[in-house]
Amino acid sequence: MIGNNTFSNEKSLSQLSNSKLQKEFHLHFPILEHETLIFSCKCAKSDRILLQGRMFISKNYLCFKAPFIYLIMKFDSICNLEKKKKGFFSNSISFFFGKKKYLFTSFTDRDRVFNLIENILNSKQSIFNFENRALHCSTDIPNVASSKSGNLDSAVDLQQSKNTKESELSTFKENNDSQDARQYDFPTLMSNLINLAKKLACQKAVDEYVTNATKVIGIGSGSTIGELNQFSKIDVAFDGADEVDQNLNLIKGGGGCHLQEKLIASNAEKFVVVADYRKNSVTLGENWKKGVPLEVIPFAYVSITEKLKSMGGKPTLRMAINKAGPVVTDNGNFIIDVDFDLIKNPSELNLKLIQISGVVETGLFCGMSEICYFGQEDGSVKVQRK
Repeated sequence: MIGNNTFSNEKSLSQLSNSKLQKEFHLHFPILEHETLIFSCKCAKSDRILLQGRMFISKNYLCFKAPFIYLIMKFDSICNLEKKKKGFFSNSISFFFGKKKYLFTSFTDRDRVFNLIENILNSKQSIFNFENRALHCSTDIPNVASSKSGNLDSAVDLQQSKNTKESELSTFKENNDSQDARQYDFPTLMSNLINLAKKLACQKAVDEYVTNATKVIGIGSGSTIGELNQFSKIDVAFDGADEVDQNLNLIKGGGGCHLQEKLIASNAEKFVVVADYRKNSVTLGENWKKGVPLEVIPFAYVSITEKLKSMGGKPTLRMAINKAGPVVTDNGNFIIDVDFDLIKNPSELNLKLIQISGVVETGLFCGMSEICYFGQEDGSVKVQRK
C-alpha cells in the first residue's frame, strides 16, 4: 500500500484520475488503460543539458516527458534511488538500473516525490517477500499426511490446493513477465533529436520564405509535382546538404541526385538550405568524409578516375547496395566519390572538375545558397547568412 501521507484523501486521487494529466499520461506513453496515474509534477532530466519536462508516476511505472524525450521506467527494474544533498544538483533524485543512472532535478517538492517513490518500491518489495514466504511454507504441506493430527484426505486436499495455487501463480508470473519483456523491462529512451531539429529548421525556413506572393516552390528530390520544363522560373527552392562551410558552399549528392537538385537550385531566385547541426563545418571535408560526388558518363569513368588521381584526389566508383554493379542515376550515369580532404577553395576545385571531359556535374554547390537553417541538438535553430 502507498503511504497515507502521499495524498490527503481519496478525492484528490479521483480528481487526478479524471484530469487532463491522466489523459496526457496515456496519450504519450504506451501504458495499459487500467494503469492509473497517481502523481505528476514538473522537473528536469540531467543529460549533458537540463531537459525541462514533466514526471508521471503510477503504481508500476515512472515516466518522464520532455520536448525531445520520452522515458519509461518500470519500478520493478529500479535497483536503488537516492537524494543528492550537495553540489549543483542538490535538489535532485537519482535512479539506478544496474549500471545505468538517471538524474532528475528542479523539483518543487523533492522530498514528497522521493517519499512517494520510496513507498511504492517498499510496497513492491513487501509483496515480493510475501509471495516467497507463501511458496516456501507451501512446500511443507506433504508432511501433513504423516503427522498424527492430520489425515490422508486433508493432506490430498491441501496438496491439490498447493498445486493449483502454484500453477495459477506460475501462469500469472509468466503472463506478466512476457508482457514486461515485451514492453519495459528496462528504461526505454525514445529520442529523435536530429529529426526534430531538422523539422524545426524547416518550419522556420518556410515561415520566412514562403509568402502569399510565392507561386512556384522548388523542393529537393522525392517530392516532385511538376517538371522544370513546366516551371522554368522558381520563386524559392528548399533543399538539404551533406555539408555546409562558413561561406555557405555546399557538398550535395550523398543520395545521388545532385544533378537534378543543382538544376532546381540554379533556376531559383532564392535557394534556402535546411540541415541539422552535424552538417555545419568551417571548411568542406571537415565532417563529410565520403568525398565530392561526381556524376559521370559510364563510358568514360575509367579515364576520369585516372585524371582525378593526378589531381590528388582519391576516387571511388559508388557501388549499389541491393544489386550487383555500380549505382546508376536517374539520368543513366555513374557516380564517382572523390576525397580531396579539406577543400579550402571549393569554387576553384569545382571549375577544375567540371572541365574534365565526361564529368556531367559535381556535388559542389558554390555561391548558390543565400541562407542556411541549422537545427541544433537542443531544439533551437541557428541561422547562417552570407
